Amino acid sequence: QEASASDRDGAFQAALAIYAQRADEAKHKLAHERFRDLAKAHPKDNELQLWCARTAYYYGHRRLQAGDADECSRIASEGLRCAKRARQNNPADYDAKYWWVMCRVKAGTSTGIRAALKAVKPMKAFLEKLIASDTSRFEGYMCLGVLYRELPSFISWGDDEKALEYLKKAEKIAPKNPELLLELGEGWLKNDNETKAI
Repeated sequence: QEASASDRDGAFQAALAIYAQRADEAKHKLAHERFRDLAKAHPKDNELQLWCARTAYYYGHRRLQAGDADECSRIASEGLRCAKRARQNNPADYDAKYWWVMCRVKAGTSTGIRAALKAVKPMKAFLEKLIASDTSRFEGYMCLGVLYRELPSFISWGDDEKALEYLKKAEKIAPKNPELLLELGEGWLKNDNETKAI
C-alpha cells in the first residue's frame, strides 16, 4: 500500500508539472490524459477525480474555442465520469458537485443549441442548492451568473441583469479571482457598461 501511495503521488506530481506548462496545448492535453488515467486507476481518490474533471473542462473548452465541438464533448464527458465518481465517493462534496455541473454543461453546450438547453434546464435548481449548501464559496454564484448571462432569454432562463447580480455576489467573496473577474467583466459588458467591464 505504501508503494502504491508513493507511485500515485509521483504520478500526480508529474501530471501537475505537465499541467503547469498548459500554455502549450499539447501539454494541456497530456496533463488531462494523465489525470484521467490516474482517476480511473484510483476511483476512490477524490483529489484525482477533481483534477480529472477540472482539466477536462478547461481542455474541452479550449477545443470548443478552436471549433472542435466533437472533441470538446468527448473530453467533457471524460471529466463528467470523474466528477460522478467524486460525487459517489462524497455526495456532500462542494467541489465534486461544482465540477460535475461544469462538465455536464460543457458536454451539452458543445453538441448544439438544443442539447445545450436540455443540459442546462435542470441546472438552475441544482446550482441554487449548491449555493445554499455553502454561501462562503464563490464558484456556484459565478457558474449560475454565467449561465444567466449566456442563455438566450427568449427560449430559456437567460437574464443579463440577474447574471450580474450573481457575479457581483461572487465578487464579494473572491474579489481577486482572475476567472471571476473575467466573467464579471463580460457581465458588465452584457449590461451595456463598457467602462465597468474594462
